[in-house]
Amino acid sequence: MSQLLGTERSFRRVRYVTAKKFPFIARVRLYHCNEADQAHQGEWRLFMHTGHLYDAVCVSCLAEDELYVGEKLGMFLHEMGHLIAVHEKMPHHMKHLNPPATPDEVQMEADIVVARDLGFKTFTYNQRSLQWVAPSEFKKKEAKDVKLD
Repeated sequence: MSQLLGTERSFRRVRYVTAKKFPFIARVRLYHCNEADQAHQGEWRLFMHTGHLYDAVCVSCLAEDELYVGEKLGMFLHEMGHLIAVHEKMPHHMKHLNPPATPDEVQMEADIVVARDLGFKTFTYNQRSLQWVAPSEFKKKEAKDVKLD
């Protein structure tokens, strides 16, 4: 995955911060996925997804060049929100719902996880309609609970 150096670094940062509260996230892996590339070709704002590979976030190879750091962090947080919602059996992520949740409800539930359960106050959608978090807030969460000797 050498072509995804900045994207992979952002993923590892998000996984580290998220796993502090939800330890199962530590086993989640990042994959380049042809389906993510195809989805991005169909709709520009689709760079990442979860759900078809176990314990994985899939990413389009174009994320490296087309996303800013705050967008990569925000989008990976959103994808972790989906994994957490499934793990915690949140209502809109349960496939057996009758009637099933709408796509908007599923997306909103993942966003709620990021804001409420992970505590990202700056998590929002930016002018490009992409998930975003302030890199400065993210850096503070990375440093939290780290003991310096």
